[in-house]
Amino acid sequence: VNPAGFREISLNERDAFPWPPLDDTTNIFVIGGSTTFGYNEVGKATIPAWLQSKLRRMTASEDIYVYNFGTPAYDSSHEYLRFKALLDQGIVPDIAIFISGLNDFSRLARTDKISQQEQLCSNFNSTQRKIRNTISCNPEELCLPVAQLFNHFPENAPTPTVTQLEIPADDDEETNTQVILNWLENKQQIEALAQSANVPVLFVIQPVPAYQYDLSYHLFADSMDDIKSIRRAHWGYEIWNEMYEDPSSDWVDNVLNLSQITSEKQETIYVDTVHYTRWFMEELAWVISTELVDRELLTIPLQENHAIRLTLREPPADDSVHTDFELAGWALDTGVDRGDGTGVDYVEAFVGSECSGQSLGTAVPAVHRWDVVTYFGLDSSFSHSGFQMTIDDIKPGPFTFTVCAHSSKTQSFETEITRTITVIE
Repeated sequence: VNPAGFREISLNERDAFPWPPLDDTTNIFVIGGSTTFGYNEVGKATIPAWLQSKLRRMTASEDIYVYNFGTPAYDSSHEYLRFKALLDQGIVPDIAIFISGLNDFSRLARTDKISQQEQLCSNFNSTQRKIRNTISCNPEELCLPVAQLFNHFPENAPTPTVTQLEIPADDDEETNTQVILNWLENKQQIEALAQSANVPVLFVIQPVPAYQYDLSYHLFADSMDDIKSIRRAHWGYEIWNEMYEDPSSDWVDNVLNLSQITSEKQETIYVDTVHYTRWFMEELAWVISTELVDRELLTIPLQENHAIRLTLREPPADDSVHTDFELAGWALDTGVDRGDGTGVDYVEAFVGSECSGQSLGTAVPAVHRWDVVTYFGLDSSFSHSGFQMTIDDIKPGPFTFTVCAHSSKTQSFETEITRTITVIE
């Protein structure tokens, strides 16, 4: 994490992001919780990192920087405060994106725990309070290291009594509605700040495992009882979506609702209870990048081939693979007429960084990807947009390859993804 508060891409690329941001570059701030931070994944596999990669490829410009201001446990109120603090320092992005939902609803599940911890911390005597104000109380540690230190102070007070709080039931409609109203209030405050600084904003309602996801594919949760900390979102998101779809709602124009993007998924997309896999973060980044273009928030001209969408799920960038490995992803052309298929004849992989030279193989899109069809509102002719192929007998060591999508409309390669991985025995 950079001292300025954003996550670096990697330890070896500490200078990848200018700070303060340069005036002659496009600077996008993504603010959210640990899912934005990319907890349990490397820096290059986070939503902001994928977003930067995709926007640079769509525009053929290297002057786009997407700063990852994700911070574990942040909810929308923290997002507002972080955004305000940046603006107060005179640091103004060209676009600000806020990814919320999970922590706004899980905060109530932590309320009792945090309240007890705060009571333990705040009941220290004056010496203890001075130390607490200096180092802050870490809710995850119950202030235990500090409490042990305080035992050596003569004025140490007896252990305070902790009052047990009553938390509303997870399906309590009034409470869950209030969570959404709190989010809306924070959203309005962010919008006011953004308007005063002339910053376009996009609010993303993030997917959570408690809503519209088949838990039989979740490696760490067989039922709702296994995700108690976010179970409230199961009912809260239902209310949220009803409000979102209400024609009278006047707050949806700058909101990207991804809460139901997992409804058709039949695969694992979480690396632990709540955090996303790298390939799912890539998919979310791709959707966000498309929205930035479609909503005309991104002012940089696009390459002419931007209608072809190509995503490479496996292998991820900088991954380590064996000499035989799988390529997998999806490709389609949203510019072709409906009913004419995916618009991509085939994808082909080449050695090196261009769509020419030694071919590694081809694959015709034939794998059902209903989630892609659902998101774009396409007809069933686009459903077989997924592809996969096996690459054989690659020598160990660094290996660069390029996957290219061949357009049925132009009969040529129109977009590509280049990756470098490490091949091991």
